[in-house]
Amino acid sequence: MTLPESELKKVEDLIVDVANGVEDVGALLYHLKRLRLRYGEHPIILSTEADYVDSVVDRLRLYVRAVELSEKQHDVACLTQSAESIIELYIDEICDIEQANIWYSKLTHYINKFGSEYTLSTMSHLKSRLDSMDT
Repeated sequence: MTLPESELKKVEDLIVDVANGVEDVGALLYHLKRLRLRYGEHPIILSTEADYVDSVVDRLRLYVRAVELSEKQHDVACLTQSAESIIELYIDEICDIEQANIWYSKLTHYINKFGSEYTLSTMSHLKSRLDSMDT
């Protein structure tokens, strides 16, 4: 089910309010959970929630689920952004180069499979970070 534009706008507004310190993260997370109850699991809801939860385990679980749903729905933007976030989690938080490389390969596969406006500079940046971890 597609989220109504008004709901997406509300999420965007809350993200801006959180960034500006007008609203706390709890209000955004509450709204996202309310959307999940109303519309079910949706990749953009899951990936946005993952961006704001504290637990690395929860972030990883939410991003992986967002990737699964995005692939089924051919939502290339959410798919590539969530896969990139997973790679960054494995590099920055979990420090697991093997899993980071596995997800990098998956991201490359997704881009080749679905096509994307995904920039080569972002891929190059991720690859150089992975290569530096190998040394």
